[in-house]
Amino acid sequence: MRPLQHTILLAALTLLAASPLAAHEGMIAFFSDQSASSCQVILPEYGVIKLPLFYIRGDGPRFGQVCKFRVLRSSTGMELGYPEFSEEHGLVSTLGNLETGITIGYHFGYEWCAPEDEDAFYLCTIPIFNLSDPDTFTVTVAENIDGSPACHTLTVVPCEDLENPHEVIGGTFVFNGDCHSPEEPFALPTAAERSSWGAIKELCR
Repeated sequence: MRPLQHTILLAALTLLAASPLAAHEGMIAFFSDQSASSCQVILPEYGVIKLPLFYIRGDGPRFGQVCKFRVLRSSTGMELGYPEFSEEHGLVSTLGNLETGITIGYHFGYEWCAPEDEDAFYLCTIPIFNLSDPDTFTVTVAENIDGSPACHTLTVVPCEDLENPHEVIGGTFVFNGDCHSPEEPFALPTAAERSSWGAIKELCR
């Protein structure tokens, strides 16, 4: 690759990384794959899928051992199953429910923290049942609404500060439709993204 092309490619990738959709201080979101890269899937009527739920670190803290959230569903024609955990999670405790708010604790030991370089921490898998909806619908991770208003938060406990929960954002997952990103699922690509990808495509010819 010529030096000028290399410079343009780096500039394009920098623009993409700097876009508002790429910047957050932690997010809990569903993805259809274990690599946490796709926020959409086709789920026909009477279908069921087990969706992985992740904490995406972004510019936020390393995951400690507790998260608190609820799941909003846009359709009454679908249902949520109960969270399922892997053996790697060890002992897990839950309090509450997905509809109004659930707190999940992972008991790895007091000193445990997610690895420094782990950008996506697998929290659990939640079964999604499409009972009667043939159209596009979504599930969104949102703040817990159980208890007093002061406790209505969407948080994780940082490993660096176990006494002070850290507020994060929730992502949206799209069924039977296209998802641009968990933060803005139905957004069109920005001008910066279009021009950046255009430059990348030109370099690859």
